[in-house]
Amino acid sequence: MAHAPVWFGGAVRPLFGWFEVPDEGEANAGVVLCPPFGVESASSNPTLRTLSRRLAGAGFATLRFDYDGTGDSSGLEDDPGRVAAWKASIRHAVAFVRSTGCERVAVVGLRLGATLAADELGGDPVDAVVLWDPCPTGRSFMRQQSMLRKLIERGHIIDDGTVEGPGLVLYPETVADLGNLKLGEHGQIAKRVLLLTRTLRPLPSDIRRAWERPGVESVEIEGQEFLVDVEPARAVVPDATLDTVVAWLSEVVEGPPVPVAAPPEGAAVVGATPDGRHIAERPVRLGPHGLFGIETRVEGEPDGPPVLFLNAGLIDHVGPSRMWVTLARVAAEHGLRSIRFDMSGIGDTPLRPGSTVRSNRTLDGLADVADAQRAASPDDPSDVVMVGLCSGTYQAAEAGLATGAHAIVMINPAFRIGLNVDEPAAATSGIDRQAAESPRTWTQLIPGRPQIWEVVRRTPEPVWSLINRLAVRNAPSSLLLRLARKGVKVMVVCDDHDGWVIQRGSYRALHDARSDGSLQVEVVDGIDHTLFCRDSRETVMALVAGYLATNTREPPTS
Repeated sequence: MAHAPVWFGGAVRPLFGWFEVPDEGEANAGVVLCPPFGVESASSNPTLRTLSRRLAGAGFATLRFDYDGTGDSSGLEDDPGRVAAWKASIRHAVAFVRSTGCERVAVVGLRLGATLAADELGGDPVDAVVLWDPCPTGRSFMRQQSMLRKLIERGHIIDDGTVEGPGLVLYPETVADLGNLKLGEHGQIAKRVLLLTRTLRPLPSDIRRAWERPGVESVEIEGQEFLVDVEPARAVVPDATLDTVVAWLSEVVEGPPVPVAAPPEGAAVVGATPDGRHIAERPVRLGPHGLFGIETRVEGEPDGPPVLFLNAGLIDHVGPSRMWVTLARVAAEHGLRSIRFDMSGIGDTPLRPGSTVRSNRTLDGLADVADAQRAASPDDPSDVVMVGLCSGTYQAAEAGLATGAHAIVMINPAFRIGLNVDEPAAATSGIDRQAAESPRTWTQLIPGRPQIWEVVRRTPEPVWSLINRLAVRNAPSSLLLRLARKGVKVMVVCDDHDGWVIQRGSYRALHDARSDGSLQVEVVDGIDHTLFCRDSRETVMALVAGYLATNTREPPTS
């Protein structure tokens, strides 16, 4: 089957999506996949990708897309008219699928995506709709997001009329509009409707009664709590539910296959600088394995080295809570070209041949970053800036030691890794680990080590200096100094605990690195590790944007 990234919906605020077509170039019908929001979107992305492939294998052309102001689409989360823009995005998606030649169109909406689709399609029915675990009302969705936000350990909640969920901020106008959204308060949305509900979470009785109408089937499903009620790295694809969706659509959307033509790949204008220059983005493939990425740049020649945004854990190229998208477009305002990309097995990049493990901290991941460096800066792979969070900082550090870099931005760094025995060594010949922090072998013989380290943690600075030399290979401070000696500028942004871990036992040496401009450490008390909290996210993005604007140029020569 063929799948291609597409821009659609108009030139002013283009939307981004992936269009998948069966191998024969013909489709029985088109299917639009409407994703959920916030952390539910990040958790369900792999499932929707899997569903898209399975639908294409069953003869459907499929579009999965990002709403206005989300994912890779244009716009911001605090733009006015969010709910209207999200519903318009669904309308544009249906129109796009019809424009490719599909005479019959179905819509699959998940969670709030289902609720929005039902509301929007009341004025423009399609052939079939799957409402997959829909939110009964906009209010119920917001209550759930608020509860999830309160479970985050760190970061205070700003009481300014917004509703905040993990990685999601709903501003007052959006809160009011969502408060009026209710499943079932609309006319006929399709000829046939499949309503998928959780066994242990039935819809309210008034909504159930509203859907007791001809053409509507209700089916209870299992496994939703492992799909959207967990953090993204722990989400499980609900294969049985996908079987139900594919089988039902294959049965109810009948008709002969028709030729389907997707538009060619291209660039789109997603914003403008304060002086009116266009900010454009285009899909790119990096290296021999075709790592998928999005390049962002402003009109004219870029000023400074390219910026690479690395995956944070298993989150795709949009970054944690869409941070990489925002920072890429801010960097473009400063004349910088950037690429946010997916390493193998993450997001829209397939696994490397022979691999079984996604490139979170694997050797394949190190090879992926090296490929991205060469693709972004062919003449000098070391002339790049890398930005990473958590495991992305580890990948960047390894690349900096192996190849060099103009600068590395490390957000909440993590250098201790668990080696994966399934790594295919043959696929990563010549790739070695140099940055991984690990205790020296002799420390494994100490009984009760956790208790001992808790005591040692309170010891004076000179003792920690000795521990760094004798007990730990590649302590964080020594790694930063090695990068500095290699000519790599480093910025670290972290909370107070990580700041202590990084600097313990090496204050004097790190002070020297700070003095010569090769190292900048920003300790921000109370930021949460994944930056799901708005105040943490805004603080970190401001620091990183400022660093990119002022530290990505070489000083003028005399």
